[in-house]
Amino acid sequence: LTGGITTFNPVLVTVSTTGWRFTALGVGSGAGWVGTSRPMPVNPGPAVKFQVMLLGETTVPGSPTGKSGSPTAQTAGSQFTVTVNAVDDNWNINTTAGGAVSLGTGDPHAANPGPASLVNGTTQYTVTLYSTPGSTLAATGAYTDYTSALVPVNAAGASRLQILAPGENAVPGKWNQTPAGKDGTPTAQVAGSAFSVTVRVVDPYWNLTSATTMVTVLTSDPYDAVLAPKLVAGSTTFDITPLRSVSGEVLVATATADGYAQHNTGNITVTPGAAAKLLALLPGEQAAPGKNTAPVGKTDGQPPSAQASNGAFTITVRLVDANWNQVTSGGMPAVRVRTPDDNYDLE
Repeated sequence: LTGGITTFNPVLVTVSTTGWRFTALGVGSGAGWVGTSRPMPVNPGPAVKFQVMLLGETTVPGSPTGKSGSPTAQTAGSQFTVTVNAVDDNWNINTTAGGAVSLGTGDPHAANPGPASLVNGTTQYTVTLYSTPGSTLAATGAYTDYTSALVPVNAAGASRLQILAPGENAVPGKWNQTPAGKDGTPTAQVAGSAFSVTVRVVDPYWNLTSATTMVTVLTSDPYDAVLAPKLVAGSTTFDITPLRSVSGEVLVATATADGYAQHNTGNITVTPGAAAKLLALLPGEQAAPGKNTAPVGKTDGQPPSAQASNGAFTITVRLVDANWNQVTSGGMPAVRVRTPDDNYDLE
């Protein structure tokens, strides 16, 4: 104190409609002297930025971040409420602020709410997220943009299976686009070569769950071996017995119980393996690529047609791989067709 008086220059950062009081405390020779002011109301400063408030968070005006708490985890496909405030430099809501604000999500498979108008410096949105593990939300408009903390998103209840061939990738939350739940194209396979597929138990929005069920993987090729059912706990792989036919295949995952919807891969192109042998087709016989049961390489129930003595007919010879698929590239060998009569050859 100089001449019985001094001044201070405080900076108040938190709004108070009832007002903040100042208390002067004497020190040194003035210890014990106390003086308290009347309440001084504090109004917000000009609105300069947005603030996004999530469920689980609480506003704390005047604090470094303007809030406390952590976002509450949401379930994929479920609605929740988000609040956007227009605030001053110290995170006080400016109740006179107006104008439009837009809220965008970081979830590419969620619809962004339409623009809304601030009323008394605030507005609310109803938001639905679909993708695990979560997404941020961003407010944009007349004031400085604000991006929220990550909203954790948990999978909904298990409802379907997902099967992924090599070249296909899971895309959680992709429920409203084609192909649903994934992207990519199956990698071509060589007939007779082994590969693996992944089967996942997912929710309606293709998010991985922890559910367990028995699954059977089937192929569209009637000549492929049938795989034994396998227990899938959330996700597992199946080693595919080599595909045999070059006709192109689709693999289908089916739950043996629990009622989960089945799912199939995209079409898998199957190319022939290396040339390994010849296939001779007589009139009346039809080739059956991939068929390794008698008559091998040929359809059932179509024996050779009877021929007239001394009549001419045609024999077709194919160069095939180990699974009776026709090989059309590479070096082509010369072929001789021999009859049971060793003295009669067809060159």
